[in-house]
Amino acid sequence: MKKARPLIIIIACLAILIVGNFIYKDYFTKPEIASGGTEHNVSGWGWSDYIGWISFNSTSGGGSYNYGINVDFGTGNFSGYAWSDNVGWITFAPVGPYPADPQRAAHLESDYKVTGWARAVACQPSGCSGGWDGWIKLGDSTGSWTGAAQDQVRIDANTNEFEGWAWGSEVIGWIAFNCLGPPDVCGD
Repeated sequence: MKKARPLIIIIACLAILIVGNFIYKDYFTKPEIASGGTEHNVSGWGWSDYIGWISFNSTSGGGSYNYGINVDFGTGNFSGYAWSDNVGWITFAPVGPYPADPQRAAHLESDYKVTGWARAVACQPSGCSGGWDGWIKLGDSTGSWTGAAQDQVRIDANTNEFEGWAWGSEVIGWIAFNCLGPPDVCGD
């Protein structure tokens, strides 16, 4: 029995080290998907009544990592990540299949409407509990949401500022894309 005791202690220590390593990797390391900052051309804030503020760039003051969203005005393609304290990273270049038309990631059209999808990274690839799959619809080719007073996301050609609304299902609700900073009130 005396010879078994050191073996049990060694096995217990190894088990603690292995579990500790997994916890450290999952909770205390910087996510590799977070990159960007001043080299990204989108900044400011979005607002959802259900999840609160969404920061489009680390220079806006949200989060503690360097991140951001970029719009390639040559191709119309979006890249990068936004941050929400309540749902985490939101990618503007998610990989399909997409839940509905348009079948593409976020894209700036020639008329400055933003079409396509963004997605909460925490729900990739298999989805989240409660039926929410993380998809956020930025808009489609019609320019407005059927049956809703909100216009889809677009960029004002004169000011280069976002306007309009995205829909993130009953979990996120409507997201206003016209908040210049975290003021007391998000105007539309």
